[in-house]
Amino acid sequence: MKWEVPVVDHAELRRLCREKQEAAIVSCLASLKGLSLDQALSLYYRSALARQINEGKYGIDNLDPAYLAEDLIENEPDLF
Repeated sequence: MKWEVPVVDHAELRRLCREKQEAAIVSCLASLKGLSLDQALSLYYRSALARQINEGKYGIDNLDPAYLAEDLIENEPDLF
């Protein structure tokens, strides 16, 4: 039996990982601050963190979503 390695679209893989990370951050924000998911999503997408993740800056895509949610709360208190 011969194994074939599937072709991986790295851009698509990065996009999917970023989406999963962002969903986890939003969920953590909602839990930590007692917000609805809609409220947490709105706050997240207005944050500098969302822009940094979207731009792939600082290796943020390798960090734990719970840590990033706590960091957002601490460093962007004006959003809350």
